Amino acid sequence: GQARFTREGGEAFGLAAGDVVTHGQGLVDGPFDTSPDMRLIRFFVSSTTQGLRQRTPDEIRRLEALGPTIITRREVRPPGDSRPVNFLRGS
Repeated sequence: GQARFTREGGEAFGLAAGDVVTHGQGLVDGPFDTSPDMRLIRFFVSSTTQGLRQRTPDEIRRLEALGPTIITRREVRPPGDSRPVNFLRGS
């Protein structure tokens, strides 16, 4: 599938199957003009995780303990759906 997005400043760009974009919060708007077969996966990094800049042993343990709370929503494909997946990850 494919879709279009807008960068901060209004410049539009497209993603096709297998493409990836990484961005900070609020820097990309969309999707729009999506194809009917588009599948989009978004990954968000929690503010708690973003705050861990240095990886001391204690911070690593805290981050590992956050594991179950980092993924807050899952979207599961129907059985047999083998179409390529696009994904958008916020950093």
